[in-house]
Amino acid sequence: MSIIARFNRHEVFTDEDTKLVMKIINEVPSDSNTSNNLYALLDGYLCDTIIYDLPNNTDAEFLNLIRLGRVLDKVEDSIKVKV
Repeated sequence: MSIIARFNRHEVFTDEDTKLVMKIINEVPSDSNTSNNLYALLDGYLCDTIIYDLPNNTDAEFLNLIRLGRVLDKVEDSIKVKV
């Protein structure tokens, strides 16, 4: 079972972060759970399984996955502050 948390994407994401998520979306199968979780990020929802599912379901460059990990860290930090 996954946990979904809400965050304000407009406060957390830079334009670069949004472009990175879009780039990775284009590198995962469109009918995958991973794709849905990436789109959810753009809507301001974090699904806790994304970091585990992503490496297995994409051909994204490793460096982009590291960058996404940093973005997810920012998202988690913003969620912790609001709690």
